[in-house]
Amino acid sequence: MDFEFSEEQKILRQTVRRFVEEQCPREYVRELDHTGEFPQALWQKMADLGFLGLPVSGKYGGSEGTMLDMVIVIEELAKRILALAIPFTNTIGLTNKVVSALGTEDQKSRIIPQLVKGGIKTCFAWTEASGGTDVLSMRTYAERSQDGKKYIVNGSKMFITLAHISDHIFTMVRTLRNPPKKSHGISCLMVPRNSSGISIHPIEKVGQKSTGFCEIHFENVEVSRENLLGEENNGWYQLIPLLNGERTCFSAICLGIAQAAFEDAVRYMSERTAFGKTINHFQILQHYVADMKTMIDAGQLLTYKAAWLETMGKQVSFEATEAYLACSNMVHRVTDLGMQILGGYGYTTEFDMERYWRDGRVFRISPMTTEMAKNFLAQSLGMPRSY
Repeated sequence: MDFEFSEEQKILRQTVRRFVEEQCPREYVRELDHTGEFPQALWQKMADLGFLGLPVSGKYGGSEGTMLDMVIVIEELAKRILALAIPFTNTIGLTNKVVSALGTEDQKSRIIPQLVKGGIKTCFAWTEASGGTDVLSMRTYAERSQDGKKYIVNGSKMFITLAHISDHIFTMVRTLRNPPKKSHGISCLMVPRNSSGISIHPIEKVGQKSTGFCEIHFENVEVSRENLLGEENNGWYQLIPLLNGERTCFSAICLGIAQAAFEDAVRYMSERTAFGKTINHFQILQHYVADMKTMIDAGQLLTYKAAWLETMGKQVSFEATEAYLACSNMVHRVTDLGMQILGGYGYTTEFDMERYWRDGRVFRISPMTTEMAKNFLAQSLGMPRSY
């Protein structure tokens, strides 16, 4: 067993870390949390540095990096700026994979080079207000136009990350009204955001202010049949196997947030004095730090194991879900301990700890609830379905 990174991976980590330190000062990241703006200039710099082409085929201008490389980049970005880490995961990690696996050659040549250049951003619209985690209860429907050249989409989606800045909304729709099973009759359409009949409304939320949640309404939206991704009525079975990497990537985001909280807490303990000495002398706070580091390291091992399995082309659904369950719980616990160490200061906006705490909490809910993750793992271990 070899836990050492290659020299190329070490250089990649150092390059991303240097980019973050130089281009993403703490004051700027705090400002984004207040304004909710997307850092377009930084996104373009990432494209210019080749980061956006990391997992992309060389045929379309990428560098053919692995999932391990992706996790390294995401972890380093998430330590400082979620406004880049999350769209990198959605647009580069997921969209490239899905289009590469299911797209026609025309779709690949239209979409993927633009991803690499930073010319387009994307989001995936699954969740609906009435279903939440029960995505198979979706009601958004797309029916063929009379001439058969278009789909007419009606319905709505809820809690869609970055829909307001995306150029294409990869939308899961029903294309069969009375399927024999709920998982049948689902298709994926690449819907241009500027299509007539689309309305997008931001949703106020507690954390991750710079990566907005949105509600989307589709009213008689016309979508060319050329924008069907994969097979009609078979979208569920084609897309689900491709989502394992998403769980690994979001595990890396949790790692980045947790490591930032840990480093800030340790630094604060070495500077803050109470009862005549720095508070890193106090055993209970030392125990908090030991717990934080142990949880982070355990989550990191699970995450990189999942990334390695995918890089090796092995089955990864169980391990990716396991990593996500561990890391989503871990980031919640680590940031909460960080708040406890900083005391009253941790609850103020003068320090970043409260933002880590707010930003990390959502991962026990989205993109997968911890309860659903446990259900999946239990079923994978031979237990009967519990829902």
